[in-house]
Amino acid sequence: MNKCVVVHCHPLPESFTGAIRDRVLTGLHSLGHTPTVVELSDRPATPVVAPGTDTLVLVYPTWWSGQPAVLTQWLADALPQLGDVRRLVAVSSHGSPKRINLLEGENGKRVLRKVVLPKCAPRASFEWMAFYNIDAASAAKRSAFLSRVEKRLGRR
Repeated sequence: MNKCVVVHCHPLPESFTGAIRDRVLTGLHSLGHTPTVVELSDRPATPVVAPGTDTLVLVYPTWWSGQPAVLTQWLADALPQLGDVRRLVAVSSHGSPKRINLLEGENGKRVLRKVVLPKCAPRASFEWMAFYNIDAASAAKRSAFLSRVEKRLGRR
């Protein structure tokens, strides 16, 4: 069985980011995975990326064009432990529309692709799921995004 680690980074467990985490876990459980969940709120935690960890899922809000500082620190500490990761998945929410993120260079996505992914296993895959313009999104759009997250994480 593949080993999965889900890193959830938000100070409020009941936030939309918490709902994303729950749907990620539902999708992974549908494949028979029992992921290790790392909760980052306001303090860095020791990285838990055991040898043989195949999948790393990062669930976080994009703040100031990138990952929250506590997640950035966790990733920096975890880099030496990512050599077995073959699937890196990021699921993030953005307050601004996609076009603004594109103009800013999608810093969070770029850091994961250019810094974190090369530390993973050779030919590891990178998946980016972003919910843009969350501040103006309807309940129906939020629900549809959560369904897409669960479906995507529930496929091999």
